[in-house]
Amino acid sequence: MLQDVRGNTIGMVFQDPLTSLNPTMTIGTQVAEPLLLHRPGVGRKEARTRAEEMLRLVGMPQPAERMKAYPHQLSGGMRQRVAIAMALVCEPKLLIADEPTTALDVTTQHQILELVDDLRARLGMAMILVTHDLSVIAHRVDRVAVMYAGKVVEQSGVRDLFALGHGYTEALFAALPERAAAAGTELHTIPGLPPNLTTRPTGCRFAPRCAFATDQCRGEEPPLAHDEKRGAEHRFACFHPVPVEAAAEDEVVIPPPAPPAVATGDVLLELDALTEEFPLKGGPFSRRRGTVSAVGGVSLTVRRGETFGLVGESGCGKTTLGRIVAGLEERPPGRCASRAPIRPGCHGPSGARTGAVSS
Repeated sequence: MLQDVRGNTIGMVFQDPLTSLNPTMTIGTQVAEPLLLHRPGVGRKEARTRAEEMLRLVGMPQPAERMKAYPHQLSGGMRQRVAIAMALVCEPKLLIADEPTTALDVTTQHQILELVDDLRARLGMAMILVTHDLSVIAHRVDRVAVMYAGKVVEQSGVRDLFALGHGYTEALFAALPERAAAAGTELHTIPGLPPNLTTRPTGCRFAPRCAFATDQCRGEEPPLAHDEKRGAEHRFACFHPVPVEAAAEDEVVIPPPAPPAVATGDVLLELDALTEEFPLKGGPFSRRRGTVSAVGGVSLTVRRGETFGLVGESGCGKTTLGRIVAGLEERPPGRCASRAPIRPGCHGPSGARTGAVSS
């Protein structure tokens, strides 16, 4: 039955972890559930122990504490680690990772990709990585299939893909920002739109957007085949492939970034040693005490016309800091009526906040 395959022989990590996590169940219960479904001899205690071990394996900080948390209490990167732990807890033979880093910040993206790659090697499983990021393809896979409008239009080893065959693959590489930066031109875009698949297209599906399409391309669908110059492992569905000579051009040299300009405008926002703490919450009879530091002594200045980058790993307090600055953290009446500036000793409903915000 299909139920015996899902989560057991084949695991899947979805693009948005919130859509695959149950908001009414704790993290520990959700990670342990596949074991209880697919391993009849595993009891609840053993399943929770193995779930905690899997959370530790995927790099979850304080896994024992996170077992008791709900999805909304975790950051995006932590939720993605939970989704990976759920997919791998039964040690499947195949892992399907569907855009596993799209919803994550740049710092966490690299960590998650390294984690998935390391687990693949350690568990000896196969993996299908679904992505639109060509840099991920270049560094993370062995073989690649390029799809367009529901059809595979090119397939090869990852190194051979750069010996372009299909016009769509060529257009994807031409649209890389690095190429425009190296040539000093505007970013290339692919004209037109993908076909409407509610009706079966005739001919090559990329023909309406291809500059080299002919009447043959519009009337006949090209087979997925290879030519002698590129080898049997490199197949593409195109009547007019990219010439080998054009596909073998020198690699693009990415110029070094220009030094950032020094902002001299008026100060729009200034934070001075801003701190936010959240209390540890337990049940009515819980003895849990203490606080969790979400933001610890942050000081920064943002000037008019300046773009300020706030970078950090998942769970480090970026969103909490943004909510404080935007005034989205409500305060109970009578204890801290003003939203800005935040005075030392001001307390919010979620915990203690100190420091100053000037705007």
